[in-house]
Amino acid sequence: MKQKTNGHLAALFTVTVWGATFVCTKTLLRHFTPVEILLLRFTLGGLALCIASPGKMPLKSRLHELYFVAAGFSGLACYYLCENIALRYGDASLIGVLVSSAPLFAGIFGIFFLGEKLRGGFAAGFAIAMTGIVLISLGSDAAHIQPKGLALSLLAAAAWGIYSPLTRKIADLGYSALGATRRIFLYGIVMMVPAALFDGFRISAVLSMGRIEAANLCFLGLCASAVCFLTWNYAVGILGSMKTCAYIYLSPVITVILAAIILRERLSGQAVLGIMMVLAGLALSEWRPREKGLKQHGAI
Repeated sequence: MKQKTNGHLAALFTVTVWGATFVCTKTLLRHFTPVEILLLRFTLGGLALCIASPGKMPLKSRLHELYFVAAGFSGLACYYLCENIALRYGDASLIGVLVSSAPLFAGIFGIFFLGEKLRGGFAAGFAIAMTGIVLISLGSDAAHIQPKGLALSLLAAAAWGIYSPLTRKIADLGYSALGATRRIFLYGIVMMVPAALFDGFRISAVLSMGRIEAANLCFLGLCASAVCFLTWNYAVGILGSMKTCAYIYLSPVITVILAAIILRERLSGQAVLGIMMVLAGLALSEWRPREKGLKQHGAI
């Protein structure tokens, strides 16, 4: 019971911090490109993880390397590149809501690739959430989101839907959260380097950044990346990918509040209705009626 409590606390802490990252990234986009933020953030986080865990983590099988490679690509390179670029084409509050559809994609991938059963509320929740996304898209003029931002946000959510089951699989194989997170980071950083070189990484931007940019970058690299990926993988190892993903529902609420306070973002009534439908659909897709006689510790 204590271990499960720690897992829930780790997941809650993680999504709270991640809810603030959209605002931090939006601020950094005034000085850096999306790829520059990506590489700097995870290089800083990767160095912190290497210092925290300098020893090697031997693999139990060479085939297990594929899980780490896939996790680095989906959870770091693909997810964050799409998210960072999406923030150029929409408000942080709306991007945060759209990306929070990741549990829906995790459920879809689980059905097709892991043989999981489709729950009754999942289809209804998915339909409601997608309707909400359409409302947000149709109200783009008032809500400040372009079709590119919408598409990239959903692609990022799909990438995270792949990453979470992969981290659960890695945890089930018996690898420690710290060692696994460090290995995933290393693969993700390697995959980001070609994109940074192609995009034209600017050393001058790093040298000319001010205190605000440095503070936001340190927060993203050390807290939101190194620490939060560790706490997320720890929570997934204890609670499972689907139950941990449910905490993502809280992230857009935090993003909307901070975006309104810090970035002065305002939403139209249609956009607010769309946000409420997305969150309601996400919650419904994860709701499971408790069966009579089912012990609490046996519920998933």
